Amino acid sequence: MEPNRYQVKIFVGCLPSETIESQLYDYLTTFCEVSGLKIKYRSNSVCAGYGHFLCENPSEDTLSLLFSTPHYYQERSIEVR
Repeated sequence: MEPNRYQVKIFVGCLPSETIESQLYDYLTTFCEVSGLKIKYRSNSVCAGYGHFLCENPSEDTLSLLFSTPHYYQERSIEVR
């Protein structure tokens, strides 16, 4: 029998307009197992500044670390909640 698996959808904001999805994915995987990342883009294909990712089976410690750690991407402070 497969163990129970669940996902938590987490908001990520204050992203720079030059956000590269694969680089942000690599950064987030240092904190948890990411099963999906969706960045919102404007009609001109520029990052709208936010998105969501799915964290697989996060422990309470993992979530606490994700939400309490200051996050920086491309030398800019980003928001994870």
